[in-house]
Amino acid sequence: MAPNFRDDPTNDLNSFVKGLSITPQPTANGKDGAGAENSTNATPAMSKFHMPPGAVHLRILQTTDLHMRLLPYDYTREGSSSTDFGLIRCAPVIKALRQAAPNSLLFDTGDSLQGNALGDYLAKLGPKRGARPHPMVATMNLIGYDAATLGNHDFNYGLAFLQAAMADAQFPVVCANAVRRAGRTPEKDKTLFPPWVILKRRVQDAAGNTFDLRIAVIGFIPPQVPIWDHSILAGQLSSRDILQSAQAWVPLARKAGADLVVALAHSGIGADQYAHGMEHACLPLARAGGVDVILAGHSHQVFPRPDFPPSAGIDPTRGTLYGCPTVMAGFWGSHVGMIDLALMRGPKGWQIMQARSLAMPLVPCPNPAAKSAAFAPQAPAIMANIVADHQATLAHIGQHIATLPMPLDSGFALVADTPLIRMMAEAQRRFIRGKLRGGPYADLPLLSAAAPFKAGGWAGANYYCRLPAGPLALRNMCDIYPFPNKIRAVKLTGADLTEWLERCASIYFTISPSARDAPLINPAFPSYQFDIPHGAQFEIDLSQPARYDPDGTLANDRAHRIVQVSINGAALAPDAAVIVATNDYRANGGGRFAGCGPDRVVYAGRTENRDIIAGFLRDGGMTRLTRLPVWRFAPNIGASAVFDSHATAALALPLPGGPRIDPLGPALSSEPNGFARFRLYF
Repeated sequence: MAPNFRDDPTNDLNSFVKGLSITPQPTANGKDGAGAENSTNATPAMSKFHMPPGAVHLRILQTTDLHMRLLPYDYTREGSSSTDFGLIRCAPVIKALRQAAPNSLLFDTGDSLQGNALGDYLAKLGPKRGARPHPMVATMNLIGYDAATLGNHDFNYGLAFLQAAMADAQFPVVCANAVRRAGRTPEKDKTLFPPWVILKRRVQDAAGNTFDLRIAVIGFIPPQVPIWDHSILAGQLSSRDILQSAQAWVPLARKAGADLVVALAHSGIGADQYAHGMEHACLPLARAGGVDVILAGHSHQVFPRPDFPPSAGIDPTRGTLYGCPTVMAGFWGSHVGMIDLALMRGPKGWQIMQARSLAMPLVPCPNPAAKSAAFAPQAPAIMANIVADHQATLAHIGQHIATLPMPLDSGFALVADTPLIRMMAEAQRRFIRGKLRGGPYADLPLLSAAAPFKAGGWAGANYYCRLPAGPLALRNMCDIYPFPNKIRAVKLTGADLTEWLERCASIYFTISPSARDAPLINPAFPSYQFDIPHGAQFEIDLSQPARYDPDGTLANDRAHRIVQVSINGAALAPDAAVIVATNDYRANGGGRFAGCGPDRVVYAGRTENRDIIAGFLRDGGMTRLTRLPVWRFAPNIGASAVFDSHATAALALPLPGGPRIDPLGPALSSEPNGFARFRLYF
């Protein structure tokens, strides 16, 4: 068995913490390392948890949405090491927190295997890449995880790769609603992994008395996974509703003797009102009862935190959902989630007497010179599992592709047509045009949808695509297009296309004609859902309310922001037929866009969108890039709005053919070298 990082005497915790500057504590202005308010004014790791006499202290720790951030290294930039995030930076924090609480458990809530060039490179080698275990799983073994569940992106490389990677896990992997063969009821399903497991632990109270505790751990994925990855999972995997699965499996775990039930839910907190098939279902899950603790994920948010919107069921101060202790630890190893429980055994079994939930940020290193510590020489056991694959990945992504004749920047991609998005759309459009040539759809108008995948938001002020003119390497393709999506084309009606555009335009807040410096962009709306089809011309009237919620739910059936839609100068009729080039996630129904679904696909290729874009650039496509008809904001005389972008975005101003945008300096809540604020005029 591999050595456990917790017990390895060669790892000096104090020097590791000092070298990486990772003491989990609030920064000077009260913000945490990912830009969210911290949930305590004291250092979270050191704050006192008061125990009732005779109670057992159980500490539950969480990571989530690691997305292959093993090292604090940005593979999209040559020689770049960021000391902000990464599992190797979480490791000593986890170790310290476990040393301070002998009764402790560590869990991960999914999306660990995909998310950067390292993950993509390992997937290209295939499930049988050699005798070495997957480095993420090997590292989790060393750190000492007690159990984990899956996330939607863990399925991106197919079931064979997923199962091969997890076969080396020295901890249980559980998932109750990923189904290989469906039965009449959930408990009759043949699941991909065990739906739940009972961990038997010997725990001790403050007086030294020991007790046997049986903790049931159950896992959930978003039920949309078979839709999002339909092209590689069709016929192999189905799913069930999260709440439906919980209501079937949790009573069986209780019947098997579970004293405590912990849900590893790769699902966001979501809406209070339950709907079958909810992607973000933790609030209804807590409300239904039966689960004692929820570790949430998927939405890349931080919970608890003071600025999280409260409701009847959400207490962002105590960190509970309908009284159920809950934590969500951000993404990429930006936070370590912790729930402290005071357990008391009585006539009716173990009861939670007190609970405390914290999402502890890893503070960014303030000293640039400390970046040399990014590879953590104090953690040789962890590094031994990573370094070979890391070096092989660097060699692979260092390959030269093309020379960019102009810079590409996503800084203003949410407010105007930009060369970056235009280039992505044109690459897809030319590819699909060649594939449809001579077929039944060749004469239909062809549009191409492209979105800015990296546009700040919760991921921070460094999360933008910024490529200067000059040499372009394979690593930069992960900057342009982070996901291993495959090319698709769908057939839409004019009405479908208009609804698609309404879905995109819902990213903005409503701007009244009298507004002055009103906030423009809804931060709850992911930038990858701003998937504008190039080739149509239209206006977005922000004096009207948004038609859709950020998750794609119809919010206002009377709202219409999209006006004057035309293609090739002719108004678009509701019953007109158009083809849209896109990716498999969108085409299969990801994001709940109108006109999408497997039955609407007219071309399904095996080529990744990223490879199509690379080929376009390699062939000199940027030198022939034309400005397709696209969109603009409808005039709103006198109104202005503000939005944030990265600090150097102002260098691209003024935008040719775009709206007037003025830089206003650093955003009010910005860290040094963080977001800058801009004013947009209508």
